[in-house]
Amino acid sequence: MRNKVNTPIKTLAIFIGSLLSCVLTPGVAAQDQDFRDLGRGYAHLISFEAEPEIAAAWFTVDNNDESLSDSDISTTKLPLYKEFESDQHEWRWFAQGAVSYMTYEESLYIEEIFERRESLTPKYTAYGGLLEGGVIMPLSNGFSLAPSLGLGVSSLENETKFSNPLIEDMLPPNARGQFYDWDTLASVARGHLALLYDQEHGSFRLKGSAHLSYSYIDSFHESTDFQGFHNHSSTFTLKLDVRHPLNVSVREHPLFIIGHLGNTTFLGSGRDELGFSYFNELGISLGVESVAIGIMGLLGDDVDGWSLTFNYDY
Repeated sequence: MRNKVNTPIKTLAIFIGSLLSCVLTPGVAAQDQDFRDLGRGYAHLISFEAEPEIAAAWFTVDNNDESLSDSDISTTKLPLYKEFESDQHEWRWFAQGAVSYMTYEESLYIEEIFERRESLTPKYTAYGGLLEGGVIMPLSNGFSLAPSLGLGVSSLENETKFSNPLIEDMLPPNARGQFYDWDTLASVARGHLALLYDQEHGSFRLKGSAHLSYSYIDSFHESTDFQGFHNHSSTFTLKLDVRHPLNVSVREHPLFIIGHLGNTTFLGSGRDELGFSYFNELGISLGVESVAIGIMGLLGDDVDGWSLTFNYDY
């Protein structure tokens, strides 16, 4: 078990807790909260929501802290991908992107206020779209290089619920709108480089990929009193799909099976902002013609979950 860093929600909760301590204990000063710490977490949330390589999934993060509940993260994504042949050379243009929706929620328990255990529950909701274009450059032996650039827009909002409304009444008036109950839009500028592999070996077809992405997130159109933020986030993703035909047909359409293996690792100083820095994927899909649907299990450092996978034009 590793020592947990403060997630953006936990950082916010600690700050609110320090404000409450000032009220309940005269002479105690509130902790100074550098808004850049929160902004780094907000940027990572949006990057996670917008990333096309991260599929629709449901995560549970173990916070290893009695004062915190486990974090619940859910993402829903509609992936977009299309290739365009070139008449002049072997390179192929492609467009990809995603329309996505994400929620992130956990509770902080506050002991011995009003003679019973109280709590506050911040919930983050993000949704938006990202579109990028690039080129696939064939190398040799089934390998290709695929750089791309993308732009997107996301919305991020915070809604915090208090188990007892008197807790909120004890906070400074400017806390609401500055640290909780706010909303903003954010632009996403993304650079992406992928090494692709696609080759048949007997009755098996292997498709592999390594993705390195860098995203710069800058908020705009913030709600009143919210300071806004700008930061960056980087992700490295590995994926391997192994396809094999089955000796079964449905209405003369042969079925096939795909095994999935993958890893997603967040890079940089903000890699732990969601409460985990990586997760692994292992799953299976069943397909007919060029479409396959399946499920994957997810496991990482203090995180587990599951994901739905949808492959088309396979």
